[in-house]
Amino acid sequence: MEKKTKINRSLAIVGIILIWFPIAAMLLTSLVGSIQSRRFLMDFLMPAELFLVVLIGGGLLTWSAFRMNRLKLPILLTLCLGVVMLIGSQGLATKTGLADGRIGMDSNWFIVVAVMLGMYSLTVVLLGIWGFLLLSKIKKPE
Repeated sequence: MEKKTKINRSLAIVGIILIWFPIAAMLLTSLVGSIQSRRFLMDFLMPAELFLVVLIGGGLLTWSAFRMNRLKLPILLTLCLGVVMLIGSQGLATKTGLADGRIGMDSNWFIVVAVMLGMYSLTVVLLGIWGFLLLSKIKKPE
């Protein structure tokens, strides 16, 4: 039983680190860039650019949740919603012409795509929170 607990704990910890990495990287580069340029800068696309890291972390969290039989549905639904928001925003940007510049950022489609990207980033944060809750439910090995 102790070996199973250690594996679940390891999966959850690595998953949490991978999920929070894009958010932490975005905030850290924002802080450094803003200080250097003396104006506010933030690459809000960084969590989307590091999607593969989030996907691997979410997969590890999902694996841990299924092994523990806890928080399976919230973690899986949040991960799926994030994937749908990211793929949907990219598909919509391509289909409408935002991605190649045929239409500008003054279009209503830009707002829809930006909101979808924002929702993706929120799902990343929510996955990180689910990860901490899952980790808190794992008994510490003695």
